[in-house]
Amino acid sequence: MANSGSIWNGAKAHKGLVLTLVTAVLAGSLALYRTAQHGHPAPVHYKLSSLKPLRGRAIAPLLALNQAREAIVSRIMPAVVNIAVTAKRKPQSGFQQNSPFNQLFPFFQAPHQPQFDQGIGSGFIISPEGYIVTNRHVVANATYVEVTMHNHVKYRGKVLGTDALTDLAVVKINAQNLPSVPWGDSRKLRVGDAVLAFGNPFMLNFTVTHGIISGLHRGSYLESHRAASDMIQTDTPINPGNSGGPLVDAHGDVIGIDAAILTPSGAFAGVGYAIPSDLARPITDQIIRFGHVEHGFLGVGLNALTPSKARFFGLPANASGVLISSVIPHDPGAKAGMEEGDVIVSYDHHPIHSMGQLQVFVQLTRPGTRVPIGIMRNGKPMTLHATVGQFHQPARKSSKTGEIKTSGVRLGIQFETLTQQIRDQLNIPSNIHGAIIESVVPGSPAYNAELRRGMVIQEVNRQPVTGARQLQSLLASAPAGKSVLLLVYLNGGSAFIVVRMNHP
Repeated sequence: MANSGSIWNGAKAHKGLVLTLVTAVLAGSLALYRTAQHGHPAPVHYKLSSLKPLRGRAIAPLLALNQAREAIVSRIMPAVVNIAVTAKRKPQSGFQQNSPFNQLFPFFQAPHQPQFDQGIGSGFIISPEGYIVTNRHVVANATYVEVTMHNHVKYRGKVLGTDALTDLAVVKINAQNLPSVPWGDSRKLRVGDAVLAFGNPFMLNFTVTHGIISGLHRGSYLESHRAASDMIQTDTPINPGNSGGPLVDAHGDVIGIDAAILTPSGAFAGVGYAIPSDLARPITDQIIRFGHVEHGFLGVGLNALTPSKARFFGLPANASGVLISSVIPHDPGAKAGMEEGDVIVSYDHHPIHSMGQLQVFVQLTRPGTRVPIGIMRNGKPMTLHATVGQFHQPARKSSKTGEIKTSGVRLGIQFETLTQQIRDQLNIPSNIHGAIIESVVPGSPAYNAELRRGMVIQEVNRQPVTGARQLQSLLASAPAGKSVLLLVYLNGGSAFIVVRMNHP
């Protein structure tokens, strides 16, 4: 009975609700009738806030910051352009197939021309005579280029040249007395410096965003391991369409070219890359003057010199320089007398502190130039003289592995001798010798040091490895709980890696 009583009471409540609604509807209808008979209802009067704008010293820094940004924008924006491209379709992008950079600055398919792609990017004018800097991936394979100025005037553009190793390009338009922007000095940048990015994200033409320099000397976003690892990292929002636009410092000078973002989704995630001006300026100058770029080349593999590696080369933990991990026979480095394990400390009298810095110096050296190179060999200083060669893009190599033969339990790897059959399968050069890693135990010292299947171990503590048996002997004789220095080869390059041995 209690349950049926609750149901009934609920039914009565619903009846009351229905009656209330009916009454409200009738009252509303009557009000509308009265309004229709007597005209519009009386206007509602209300008060606005009486607070005055903030003034004085408390907000002076913000007002000064606004004025500074406005001054930079008025200086730069007239020289920023929109670049619309029609290009021959390529079967795949220039980035690695599964790379997040495939999400960057996409080309949009033209619905009525299935053999062509259309895309939009950015650029900026560096000369009143109509020379425009942008990214190579904006104008690659272009059959038609249209440049739109900030004042909406359009020009037909011509691609003067591109450079795949730096992802830079120059476009020329036939015009004079154009607004232009100056190059700045990216070598003076410091992490935390304020910067502005200009461009055309998502077809929102002539947009500006702001942020800071988040990092310097970052690895290149390009696939080639020869690309200079000297990128600028910024948290300034960069999105599809910004590619090729200028990154500008507080002086209103261009210190970088917006080029890429690191993202899992295709949208900006707080990590953007820009090509530094000290690399872009000489490259674009070569394109304008000669129509192409000649990159210097030494023919040596490079590896970062870390405190854990320094002691293996007779150097203090705080030593600066770059390790030579491999030397290609008959190339300029080999002819100059460079050896694996040398540490480059200066190039053409410039101190060397990072791989990216050295790569930029070498790439910007005119082929045929003879330069002094300071090195440390077994802790002793030497000066070599190299005649810089010209870089040519190497062929791609495959990556398969051999069969399991021997194990290094203390490292957590299994390996076998590098045979001629494995060498042929993996396209490993004839000058590479040692033992090839078949498997790596997850969580082992080798795994934590980023050793991986398919790597060839060439040395242990500067001792050459000729095969699996010798590698096992060298690892067994290494002191327990100490670190060992390995020289490993993978995909066309060698690198030194420090691994801390487990106790037996």
